[in-house]
Order: sequence, then C-alpha cells, then structure tokens
Amino acid sequence: MSLQVVEKLSGKSWLLTGGNGFLGSVLIEQMLRTLNPSKIVLVILPKTGVPALKQVEKLLARPLYDTVRQQYGSTAEIMKRFEVIERDLSSKEDLILPAVDIVVHVAASISFNNHIHEAIAANFKATQMVSAAAAKMPNLEAFVHISTCYVNGNQPRGTHLAEKILPLEHEGKPISYQALVEELMGLTHEEAEERAAYYRRLWHYPNNYALTKRLAEHVLLDRYKEGLPLKIVRPSIIGGSSLQHLQPGYIGNAAGSTAFALGIAFGMYSCTLFKPEHITDLIPVDYVSSAIIVAAASEVHKDAEQPLIFQAATSAVDPMTNEQCYAAVTRKEAEMPPRFKVFHGYPKPDMREIYCRTPKEYRSALRRANYSIKMKCLGLKLAGQGEVARNIATRWRVFKVVSGQEMDFNLFFSAPNAAQAFASLSPEEQKLFPCVWVKGRDNWDTYLASYMDEVWRFYVVKTGIAKPRRGTKRAAPGSPKKAVGAHKAPALCCASSEAVRTKDD
Repeated sequence: MSLQVVEKLSGKSWLLTGGNGFLGSVLIEQMLRTLNPSKIVLVILPKTGVPALKQVEKLLARPLYDTVRQQYGSTAEIMKRFEVIERDLSSKEDLILPAVDIVVHVAASISFNNHIHEAIAANFKATQMVSAAAAKMPNLEAFVHISTCYVNGNQPRGTHLAEKILPLEHEGKPISYQALVEELMGLTHEEAEERAAYYRRLWHYPNNYALTKRLAEHVLLDRYKEGLPLKIVRPSIIGGSSLQHLQPGYIGNAAGSTAFALGIAFGMYSCTLFKPEHITDLIPVDYVSSAIIVAAASEVHKDAEQPLIFQAATSAVDPMTNEQCYAAVTRKEAEMPPRFKVFHGYPKPDMREIYCRTPKEYRSALRRANYSIKMKCLGLKLAGQGEVARNIATRWRVFKVVSGQEMDFNLFFSAPNAAQAFASLSPEEQKLFPCVWVKGRDNWDTYLASYMDEVWRFYVVKTGIAKPRRGTKRAAPGSPKKAVGAHKAPALCCASSEAVRTKDD
C-alpha cells in the first residue's frame, strides 16, 4: 500500500517543542519546503534579552533556509505562519497548548551529566505535560515523540534490537515507572543521585539521559493505550546532513558526533576504551527529520499493543566502525591541521594507538592526561587566556564522560518499520523524505568526508586556527606503523591564543 506524504500532510497545522535546536531547525525547513504548513506553533525556551520571535527570525536567517526564503518571497512572509510560545517545559506550571493537527515533541536535555532531578524534569515530566496537553486537542492526527535508540542501550553488546518498548522490570518482576519517579523526586539532591546511580547499575545504564528517556516512553505507552495517536522516532547518534540534502554536511551545533570530531581534531582524545572494531551508529540529521514526517503520515492499526516506532539508525543495514569514524577525522586533520592542539603529537593516525586494552591502563592514562589538562589550563589563565582554558576544561569533561567502556555500545538497531514506510513512497517522495540509510546510494566515506568538510569550515577555518598542509603525504596502505604498547601520557604543546569555539543553537 502506497503512502502519500505530501497529500496527507499538506496544509496541516503543527506544534513543535525544541524547534530551534539542530534537529528542529532541519525539520522546520523541510516542512516549509515540502508541506506548506498552515501554521507552526513553536514552544521555545526563554532566553534572557532575546524575545522568542527574534529567536525564530535568527533561525530563519540561516543559509539553511535560503531555498525556503526564495520559495515564500521573504522571511516576513514565512513569519506569518509562526506562533511562538515561550515556556520552560521543565517548570511545574500547568501547560495549555493551542489545538493543532500534529504535535512533534523534540525538546529534551541531551546532557549526560545532569542531576537526576533535572533529567526527570526535562525528559520525563516535560513529556508527560506535553502529551497530556496534546491529548486534549480535538482533532489531533499524530503525536510524534523523539526518543533515542539508547533507551535500550542497556542490552548486552552485540544485540539486535527491535522497534519495541521493552518492559521495565527487575528479575522478571514489573517495575512501576510512576513509583520510581516519585521515589527519586522525593529524595534530597544527594540522596536522589545516589539512588539513581543504584538504578543505573541495576539496569546497566551509563547515564541519567538514557534512563529518563526510557521512563518517558513508558508514560507515553500509557497515553497510547488511552487513545493518543502516538508515533515514536528513535534516532541513534545524529550527524551532519546527508549528500541528498540541499546543504550537505549541515551541522547546527558542536554537540554529539561533531564534538567528538573536534576533540580528535584538536588533539584532545589521547586515550579510549572504545574498541576500534565496534560499531558507531551515526545517522544524518535530514534522515531523522524525514523519519519524523513519514511517521506523522503513517497509519497505525488501532488494535496494536504498541505504537509505531521508527528507529532512525544505520547499524543493522550498513554498520560503520569506531575506527572508520576516527579515520575520517584524522584524514581531514592531515589535510588541514588546526594550529591549536591540546596535546602535542595528537591525534594519532591509527585509533589503535590510543586504544587502552584494559580499564586499568585507561584509568592510568586518564589520570596523567587529567593532570596535564589542569596544568595547561592554569598556564592559559595566568597568560590571560581564560576563555581558551574554559573551552578546554569543558571539552575535557565531555571527553571523560563519552570515552569510557560503558559508552561503547556496539548494538544493532533494526529499522523494518522505517524501511517499509520508505519502500511505500513514490520515487519522488523518496527523494523528498529519505528516512532511511540505503547501502549503495549512501556511502560512509563520501558522507563522512562531506560532514568533516562542514565541521572544519565552521569550527576550524572560521576561527582562523587551521590552514592547509601542503604536500602532506599519507602512509601507503600496508606500510609499517609504530607498535602499540603501553599507553604513554601525552606531552603538552605550547599555549595558543586561539580558542576552540562552540556555537550556540
């Protein structure tokens, strides 16, 4: 049975939370370009000194929207379709939303370091409030929730995971998510984090983000059973836009995989427990936005026990290794090396040179590197380069969170629902809404090269901290490499006046 997305969704009214973030910005552009929405209601986090409408105008001024501005004539004409609500969804105030045809809940806290109270407020309570408000809309056709593949990231390494909500249980006994949340929110700040750490160990979750996103899916499952027209889209790790996109390699911020690439480029990633042969599940951002739109248009059997779930992932169809991802960054770094390096002699051309074979080796390398970072930041501060020191310290904290063994998931996320929906589209709509990675059409080497070009263009070249290395020679395939032995602490390079810049969404 064919699915006609444009015919079904054209002229509809939409409400988006988190619409001015990376994924949201790509989704809004795609909606405006392909679906002619009658209204887009954006629920935006208030920013001191920046009115909500100004935030939207700034968003629409990006080069990403060049085609849309030409299509509609001007930014002012596009703005007529927007209604903006300033609201912190983690607040405890009652939420009342205007009625629309389709709600897309993107907003979440993606920080892995948030205290459990903050993570529950941003990822569980906000989902609870938005879904409750949406359930009261008289003509709601779809509620699309953006979750993450890593709600099931606690499963054994190497597992192939279906598009299902797994039961929340311990030793075969069901666990009440409501009771769990009430318990954690009723504890003091310190007690709650200790208790959350216990539950993370119990269920093998690496952070509060994945745990609270898992709890949010369970509150939505109850809403679905009450009649909410729920669809769930679970992205893996979102990367820059694909070669199919109007702006290949587009990145909206320096988070996630982009932060990982910058950490390698600037010589910060000097040790890791990630196995080079394990899987990095990366998905282009425009494939995720397409999955959201196709999910909103898809029909669901009303007697289904679970909602329609799209896993926007690549690991089950065309797996990419950690080593492939690392090599794409080091190739670009060899072509155009940053002048600023945190550790002298990094990145190493081969990921196996920074791979620590045991946790003990990793902890030892991390301690030495941590001391070097502290000394470097102190030197920079004394030299009047506090901003550089703060950037390094921030990046280092992120690195320590994401480089450990618990984040090397090596899971395979099956995506038959998304593949089936894509196959039901016409050839024209498959080009408009490429919601799955297609091996053969898509290629990791060309995609990653395009992605790294954009990372360098925005975060390295624009900051003036890189220039092309002329006459760079790369080692021929099969040439001898330095033996990988015990990991040594990296030496420090000289201080630089150039900061590693981050971009606010």
